[in-house]
Amino acid sequence: MMIDRMTRLEDRTDEARALLRWLRALRQSPETENLRFLIAGSIGIDSVLNSIGEISTINDFQPLTLSDESREKILELVGIYVPYFLQILFSETSKTELLTGKPVTPELIAKIYQDKVLGMGCKTYFDHYYGRLRDYYRPQEEKAVKKLLRELARVGKMTPDACFALYRGETATEFDQDDFQLTLTHLENDFYICYDHETQMYTFSCKLLRDWWLRHYAFEVM
Repeated sequence: MMIDRMTRLEDRTDEARALLRWLRALRQSPETENLRFLIAGSIGIDSVLNSIGEISTINDFQPLTLSDESREKILELVGIYVPYFLQILFSETSKTELLTGKPVTPELIAKIYQDKVLGMGCKTYFDHYYGRLRDYYRPQEEKAVKKLLRELARVGKMTPDACFALYRGETATEFDQDDFQLTLTHLENDFYICYDHETQMYTFSCKLLRDWWLRHYAFEVM
């Protein structure tokens, strides 16, 4: 989209060409290591580059074509369309396709999601969602928050009263109702949970994050 908009302005088209050639030079440089480009958008970049005679600037890219069913499966598995989460699943799918040569199907994507994205190989991509709780909450409250998220991952949804009962059971008299409400606000703002006003229930904000929590932190460590 950025390149497309630049090419629509006469004084920016040369800048678009320079940018595309510079990015390709970076990718082709023998001094460049561990660098990947992921290009995606709502419009096809091929037609945009053809219009300015620069299709050769992406001839080193490896396309991954997905069927409508496979695209729908990716979106279904991730839940909320967080670009970072979509990129992880797409990347693992692309790597599997390149390594095995197997055709990408919804069934293969589901297996990649369970074995790769939720597995140990991708655990570091999500570990900060667990570890950062220690940075933002006092020890007793951190314990209560982790237990709340663990239970929410297990049961799927909880009423505010059920959440407070669990929270209160962990914090005893150290924290009150106001502390609890503030904690829920923080968890919502940080994308852990969300509140459905129609059902009056709390759930995980993202299906992928809930699935990851179930895989790695479903059981309390004493």
